[in-house]
Amino acid sequence: MPPAVPLTEHAEDGLITADGRLLPRSAESSLLAEDELRNFFELYPDMVCIFDNASARFLMVNSVFSQVLGYPEDRLLNSPIYAFIHPDDIDPTRKIIQEKIGQGCPVFSFVNRYRKADGSYCWMEWNARPRSDRGVTYGVARDITDRKKIEASLRLSDETLRAFLNAIGEAAYIINADGIVLEHNEPFAERVGMLGKILRGRSLFDLLPPEDVRRRRNRIEEIIRTGRGGHMEDERDGRFVFSSLYPIKNAEGEVIKIAVLGQDITWLRRAEEVMLLNEERLESLLNLSQMSSATEEEIRTYALEEAISLTRSAYGFLFFVNEEDDTIEDTVWSREAKQNCILEGVSHAPICSAGLWAEGLRQRRPVYHNTPLSAPDRQKPPSGHVPILRYLSVPVFDDDRIVAVAGVANKESMYDETDAAQLGLYMHTMWAILKQRRASELLRRSSMEDPLTGLANRRRFDEAFGIEWRRALREKHPLSLFFLDIDFFKKFNDFYGHQAGDDCLRRVADCLKSVLNRAGDLIARYGGEEFVAILPNTELAGAIKIGETMRERVMHLGIPHEASKAAPVVTISIGVVACEPYEGIRSHEIIEAADRALYEAKKEGRNKIRWHVLERD
Repeated sequence: MPPAVPLTEHAEDGLITADGRLLPRSAESSLLAEDELRNFFELYPDMVCIFDNASARFLMVNSVFSQVLGYPEDRLLNSPIYAFIHPDDIDPTRKIIQEKIGQGCPVFSFVNRYRKADGSYCWMEWNARPRSDRGVTYGVARDITDRKKIEASLRLSDETLRAFLNAIGEAAYIINADGIVLEHNEPFAERVGMLGKILRGRSLFDLLPPEDVRRRRNRIEEIIRTGRGGHMEDERDGRFVFSSLYPIKNAEGEVIKIAVLGQDITWLRRAEEVMLLNEERLESLLNLSQMSSATEEEIRTYALEEAISLTRSAYGFLFFVNEEDDTIEDTVWSREAKQNCILEGVSHAPICSAGLWAEGLRQRRPVYHNTPLSAPDRQKPPSGHVPILRYLSVPVFDDDRIVAVAGVANKESMYDETDAAQLGLYMHTMWAILKQRRASELLRRSSMEDPLTGLANRRRFDEAFGIEWRRALREKHPLSLFFLDIDFFKKFNDFYGHQAGDDCLRRVADCLKSVLNRAGDLIARYGGEEFVAILPNTELAGAIKIGETMRERVMHLGIPHEASKAAPVVTISIGVVACEPYEGIRSHEIIEAADRALYEAKKEGRNKIRWHVLERD
């Protein structure tokens, strides 16, 4: 498209340009329309361009396009669009553009990489609208490089919380009660603009924008005061971050640290803005985004049924990918499919041999067919399969990994790119919620685990004891509680050193845990060298037997302890209390009784087990 002609004044027969030429009325209308188009280009917040279909050269770009790539406008105009595309993406881009224009698609989407002026590449997500009547294509693009950097999976280290944080693809960090950063991962450093730097020891409030400090400080103070975690959302420079905050308490129940996991949900917020144009889609997406407390099965089922409704389909499915053995599994079928297809029970299949539903997975892109499977040129469905008139299959990506594949079938009208985009968006939202839920659960579990021994910590014990106490009271069942202490452990540390002391704690913890075999039993590190165990539905005789087994096994570990006055090896003392809870007795009384029993075992020379029974007066 040629540069706009400067307009000056109107004449009776047309428009007089700055160079004195008289343009007829038709030319005047064309120039005015072109001028309006330029104004629209410059006002549009995304990257916008027009390119010639035949030569694939840029005819017009807006200033945002130039700013993102770093090229001046005259460098882009009349240059082939392929001159800026990553070499690996040129052929796929050319193929999809030519195919879609040749097929007469009204709108199509694709993703590729563009070279910036500084030599780096950025990922671009395109929506293109061909105008064959004019021989041009209008394109709108967004820089999605940040989205491409999301980590492929979340992992939890069994050894240290630091390894856990580094395994999270989203920003994660831990602060103390004063807001000092104790640990963090690289995505957090990147989010605060200090990638590659170690921020441990820095104040969180010095890293945040001034406008965010007061709100974040108030939230942290509230968590320290109440002991309860929470969530908050921040918006900065058009990016939205949803943060989950988890308190970490000491043995006295005081909040000493706060673990924070921040997820970039900008894509979700922008999706919601788009969905405002359609009330049904908005309501459904919001309902899905609010299901973080639901089970995974409930989230999957809801997402599938809503996707069927939004695409006006009759049937649907959702498979999840098992990367270890290259199969699809954990199948979710829609209600209609369950009622009408006798093959619904199939839930595990190799990807290479899976049927039509896995096409989107194998081709790594949305696939739809609008001809019946019974047509002569189509693969026939297996016996017992519901009749398929048309279908759509969409892979669900997490970065470059395909984590699931979703499909819908038997829409009354033809499936198109809009349906593929709708299904893909909805399933990506579902995956983001499942991913956030799993990450939150991992972080919640880590806040209830003693990092040294791997046992439950004091917080987990308090929670479990409260649950078991109320259950025993309700069901009239006995409950036993142990307090255990490593004998002369301070002397052990002084004699052998703290590293040997840590190893001793780990070995004793593993030994104690090996004795408890029932699902409801719990062993926890209470603090220092002290452990506590809960044995639901266990009377005194059974508790004493288990306690004696613990004492003997620890002694048989044969850990040398020359500084002990009880034995030449590490030993433990145990206090046991058994009780059948009744109205009027308080839960803290059984804890105090177990502590007194432990005191008696230590007073009588250690390496012993002593007990109490709490009975109704």
